[in-house]
Amino acid sequence: MIKALVSNSTHLTVSNGSMSWVSSSPNSGTVRYNTNTQTLEVSGDYGWTQLGTYTTIDLSETTQEVLKWANEKMQQEKQYSTLAAECVSVQAALEQFAKAKEQLDIIVALAQKR
Repeated sequence: MIKALVSNSTHLTVSNGSMSWVSSSPNSGTVRYNTNTQTLEVSGDYGWTQLGTYTTIDLSETTQEVLKWANEKMQQEKQYSTLAAECVSVQAALEQFAKAKEQLDIIVALAQKR
């Protein structure tokens, strides 16, 4: 489970906590942080394997682009939220944008049903 994206990079912060949410037969390549052993683990054909202290995981170019895009969107949303708190016009524009987006979603859904 991804908790957050580290700012200005393609690194991931992996959620931690109770292991109760982890499937008993996870997909190969699933990553978890085991709070019992305080280690990062990856699932494979033979169960969970602890990753070393300096383990690196290569990400495809597409994955890196998606992470970069998501990070930029998070930064943009944070900036908009901050500006909206300071400026009524920005808040009003965001509200209008949300309504327009909702209307667009409805129109697209109706058009796809034709």
